Amino acid sequence: MADHPRLSRAPIIEALIDFRVEPDPTLRVPDLRQIQLALGTEAFPEVAPQRQTTVQLSLDATSEAKQVQDVGYLLRGADGLHVVQVQHGGFTFSRLKPYADWNELLAGARDAWAKYVAIAKPRRVTRVAVRTINRLELPLPVGDLRDWVRTVPDIPSTLPQGISEMFCRMALPMRDGAVVILTQALEPMPLGAERCGVILDIDVFRVAELSFSGDAPWAALAPMRQLKNDFFFECVTPRTLELCK
Repeated sequence: MADHPRLSRAPIIEALIDFRVEPDPTLRVPDLRQIQLALGTEAFPEVAPQRQTTVQLSLDATSEAKQVQDVGYLLRGADGLHVVQVQHGGFTFSRLKPYADWNELLAGARDAWAKYVAIAKPRRVTRVAVRTINRLELPLPVGDLRDWVRTVPDIPSTLPQGISEMFCRMALPMRDGAVVILTQALEPMPLGAERCGVILDIDVFRVAELSFSGDAPWAALAPMRQLKNDFFFECVTPRTLELCK
C-alpha cells in the first residue's frame, strides 16, 4: 500500500461512510426518528423525511402508477459540517467541507452508527462504502486538462480538443471484490470566472455479509479507504497536488 502526503487544503467537499443493511422486519420508519433524540437535538436540530418514489407502467405504456414511500430521515448538524442519513435499509454519515481527517470522520460515524444499531437493530451489514467527492479549482486558463487530471477521456487527434462541459462515469472492479465508481465532471464556467471547477467523485464499495456489531464493518473500511486514496493520487497530476498542499 502506498503512503500518500497529507494535503493541508484537501479538495474534499463531502466525505462519507455508508452501510447498507438487512433490516429488522419489525422496524417502522417512524421509529428511526428516535435517532435524532439519541444524537441530541441540539447537535442535530434539523430533520427531514427521505422518500422513495416508485413508478409502475402498464404493459401498453398508456398509464402509470406512482407510489411515494417514506424510507428514513436526514439529520443535519448544527455546526453545518455533519449529516446523518438513517433509513430502513441503511446508514450514511457525512462530513462536509472543510474536511478534517479520516479519524474525525471515523469517530463521528462510529458514534452515530452505535445509536442507529440500538434503535434499528439490523440483522446484518450487506454493503460497505467509502466515498469522497472532490472539487478541484483549477486556475484559468486551464490549457490542456490532461496537465491537471490524468483520467480525462481521450478525444481523437483529428477532432477539436476543446472541452467546455464533461461528465464521465466508470465502474472499475478490483481483484479483491471491491468496486470503484469513478465519476468526473467539468462544471460550466460563467463569464468572468477565474477558476474552473472539476468534480472528482471516488466511491469505493464492497458487497459483504458482515455482523453489525463489533469491528467487522470498520475493519472492512480500511483497505477501501486506502484504495480511495490510491485512486485520487493517481488520477491527478503533481501540478494539481501543488494546489492542495
